[in-house]
Amino acid sequence: DNTWKTWVAEVYAGATVGLADQTTVRDFSVFPNPTYDMVNILFTTDLRELTTITLYDVEGRIIKVLYKDTPRIGENRLTFNKGALAAGSYLVSISTSTKILKNETIVILD
Repeated sequence: DNTWKTWVAEVYAGATVGLADQTTVRDFSVFPNPTYDMVNILFTTDLRELTTITLYDVEGRIIKVLYKDTPRIGENRLTFNKGALAAGSYLVSISTSTKILKNETIVILD
């Protein structure tokens, strides 16, 4: 049987696609942006759940897993030094084992 099924979805301005209704992370921010050296990642969690923060290049390749642990409930801060990262744009993603929660673009300057 070569039956194809078509799914149609409407996306409205302001709609969030792919995020669960109840996320475990609120207030995810990356600063300063742009940056020359130190990068701060601030996030607030409502539930204790294994969380991963990953740095990607603009082509979607993983550069480094910055954090993989179960954070405490409330505000959490992660600071990292850009080290040998080349100047350019990167994506910082925060996720759990089941879903990507938020993404932020960061610009590294020389």
